[in-house]
Amino acid sequence: MFFILSKVLSFLLSPLFWVSILVVIALIKLNLRETVPQNKFKKWFYLYLQKRNARKNLSYAIVILFLCGNSVLINELNIWWEGSEGSESILDVSVKSTLPKTAVVLGGYLGYDRVRNRYRLMDAGDRFMVGFQGIQLGKFDRVILSGGSSSIINHVYYEAVEARKYMISLGVDSNKIIIDPKARNTYENAVYTKHLLDSLKIKEPVCLITSASHMNRSAMCYKKVGVPFVEYRAHFTSSKDRNYSLSSFIVPSAGAIDKLGDLMHEWIGIMTYKISGKG
Repeated sequence: MFFILSKVLSFLLSPLFWVSILVVIALIKLNLRETVPQNKFKKWFYLYLQKRNARKNLSYAIVILFLCGNSVLINELNIWWEGSEGSESILDVSVKSTLPKTAVVLGGYLGYDRVRNRYRLMDAGDRFMVGFQGIQLGKFDRVILSGGSSSIINHVYYEAVEARKYMISLGVDSNKIIIDPKARNTYENAVYTKHLLDSLKIKEPVCLITSASHMNRSAMCYKKVGVPFVEYRAHFTSSKDRNYSLSSFIVPSAGAIDKLGDLMHEWIGIMTYKISGKG
């Protein structure tokens, strides 16, 4: 129930969902004709109120679209939320001595094209690359890939299983890869990681690798279940150079709306975890 509820809340609080609802309501109001009064004055007044209310709905939709699609506003929000810890490259030589030897890579980065029979890294693919490069460079002794199926209905694709196959195809020793194919969300990532670490008798901290915007929620869950960790923030979506163009201030961006949707997903997750006692 909790898993389904978080999915439903993320959908209902999507900015584009509310823009669509407001536009549809406005169109319905503009096309209502069956109950128009026959009296000329009443008819004019009715149509005036109808159009006025429709314009109000459209105005709300435009305001939401402008604010939620403003590249500057959303980038600044992401800079604040993502922080900077772990922003150094895994390729940096100085990083080697500071990281734990066990890495935990949280899912949400890999897709599999069954028609073309190939793997593809998605937007959060930097998570996978940090784990892969860390193993190849000897900075990690082992990597735990945590992630099952996040689908409510379709459970034929388990990300950790496919990610392990992908890493092996890239030359990683299979003995260095441990998988958790059961976790469907961040809290379950933490719970199943705890079970794996206990079974392997690993008590030292792990290197927790996930997207920068996802780290706050992840850290909350791993602290809750008692797994010590060092943060490694990958996949930064914010741009700290702040190289804004004029259009960034005035033209709504689909990319900005997507980034805000991701942020809202994180905030909803944190809120629901706290309410349910998982955070």
